[in-house]
Amino acid sequence: MEIIDANIVLRYYFDDIPELSDKAAAILEFREVMIPFEVISEVVYVLAKGYQVSRAEIRSFILMLLKYSNIHTSDAIILQTALQLYHEQNFDFIDSILLAYNHQYKYIIHTFDKKMIREMANHQSP
Repeated sequence: MEIIDANIVLRYYFDDIPELSDKAAAILEFREVMIPFEVISEVVYVLAKGYQVSRAEIRSFILMLLKYSNIHTSDAIILQTALQLYHEQNFDFIDSILLAYNHQYKYIIHTFDKKMIREMANHQSP
């Protein structure tokens, strides 16, 4: 399996430097690759903080990448849930990943973050 870094994803998104964007497209569209959560987290951070890309656009872009049959991640359902939480509930992306584990697998998150604690309490089954 091949792993890509954030620069490949960002060049693909921006399509701004023809030589690099073309190479990124060739990798993302035709090679069997894995995008680890760490890389996705960096992409989200750069797009949101560096370029003020909306949460909705970030979510759409990453979900689009996950539809490619040659692109893999360690746990697609966690990533999809995290993107939903990030988009809809305004958590930062790392907290969204942690909450996705709570929502999907009922993992307990030890935190002092009151907003996360409320979200876990609201998501518990009766």
